[in-house]
Amino acid sequence: MTRGVFTLPGSLSIREAAWALMHRGIGAAPVHDDDDRLVGVFSNIDLLEAELVRGLDDAELEARPVTEVMTPAVVAVGRDEPVDQIIELMAEHGYRRVFVVDDDGRMLGVVATMDIMRLIADGRLRLLDSDVARPSLHEING
Repeated sequence: MTRGVFTLPGSLSIREAAWALMHRGIGAAPVHDDDDRLVGVFSNIDLLEAELVRGLDDAELEARPVTEVMTPAVVAVGRDEPVDQIIELMAEHGYRRVFVVDDDGRMLGVVATMDIMRLIADGRLRLLDSDVARPSLHEING
């Protein structure tokens, strides 16, 4: 799991959020509310949809909050979720990343397919051995 993931406050304007993504060279970022709870994801696709499909002009992109155009459906798991269940979720839905939240919905980090690959390469995760207990994220990352 990667901790310290860049997030966007939901109060940012659409334009500010777009600039933040561009400045960091990323295509998407999780969005949090005033209580730091994960509420969605804003991506470059959301920006294109806002401009091209919804027809928002420059003034609207500057005035409206990112929460109006972000993708609100967020897949998140708890820190005690077994790693094999996270892998199953990723495989079943084609996700490359899954957010990890605490019991209050605050972001702790993100698990990417590369994190899973590292666990396997380091020998900390063996998926094909049915006699091995499946660790949770908390057990692996502490």
